[in-house]
Amino acid sequence: MPNTQLHYMTISELGRLLKSRKISAVEVTETMLGRIDALDDRYKSYATVMSDHAMRA
Repeated sequence: MPNTQLHYMTISELGRLLKSRKISAVEVTETMLGRIDALDDRYKSYATVMSDHAMRA
């Protein structure tokens, strides 16, 4: 599954894919952090993004 589609999914859909091991938590986290990085300069939606912490967790 292309990671570019993950940000359109609901948490329930992501949960099913994670449970079935079709995607990993690392893939979801990397995709979402990439999306934040690509768009937050424009939308200013986040006060703080702790990318390093998210990837260590």
